[in-house]
Amino acid sequence: MIKNFQNKSVLITGAATGIGRALAHELAQRGAIVYVTALTKKEAQIVVDEITSANGKAIAAKLDVGKFKEIEKIINLVVSEQGQLDIMINNAGVAYVGESYDMQIETIEQLAHINFTAVNAGAILAYTQMKKQGFGHILNTASMGGFLPTPGMAVYAATKHGVVGLTTSLAAEGKDFNITVKASCPGFIKSELMNKSSDVSNNMNDYLDLLPEAVDASIAAKTIIDGLGKKPVLIFTPYYAKISYFLNRFIPNFMAKGGDDILKKYRQATGVQN
Repeated sequence: MIKNFQNKSVLITGAATGIGRALAHELAQRGAIVYVTALTKKEAQIVVDEITSANGKAIAAKLDVGKFKEIEKIINLVVSEQGQLDIMINNAGVAYVGESYDMQIETIEQLAHINFTAVNAGAILAYTQMKKQGFGHILNTASMGGFLPTPGMAVYAATKHGVVGLTTSLAAEGKDFNITVKASCPGFIKSELMNKSSDVSNNMNDYLDLLPEAVDASIAAKTIIDGLGKKPVLIFTPYYAKISYFLNRFIPNFMAKGGDDILKKYRQATGVQN
């Protein structure tokens, strides 16, 4: 657990927009030295300029998490410049909306590679470095879809279930090495993720209209960073994410019905016949 972020070195993947960008701002406000990464350095630099204009400390870097050598390279850069990697946040991800029978194999491969395999790579590479230095913190971005049935986003949910499983297992392994591993499980957050996601059925807006109102990413970021200083491995935001988690554990049929209702309304809105 960590509560003091002053001069802590932090590496965030997918930090140009959404929760990643909000996490970068929040950590910089708390005194961390934040390495902001994105697919292009230009995108990362926009966030860095925002942070430095508010007297924060940040460095921009290009990182394609789908290329694992690039993850290793940026971790080595942080260590060479700061002497250690205090916090690794595996946040980069992609999503999609649509019926599974419309999905292409290429979309499945992309989701699995970016949302699951790349998160594994980032976590393990950071874990290896942190074991050498004797401490560290890893935060993986999962989702409510990582513990709930999520019809209409089945493969996305599968990747996030995998992130939760990776996190809880790695958290157990890391205890003896003074390495803390956690996952954030956000609900519906105002971000560019869905706008940039695959829409395999061309009906994304119909699906999004059925979901709870999204909360601001900056609010979610505060909850997530506060969660790094608390005991639970899973960090929930907003409040209904935590409620949903426990309802799904103890009354799974109730939560499954909720998913069934969303799917039924989605199919009605899009004219899909059973």
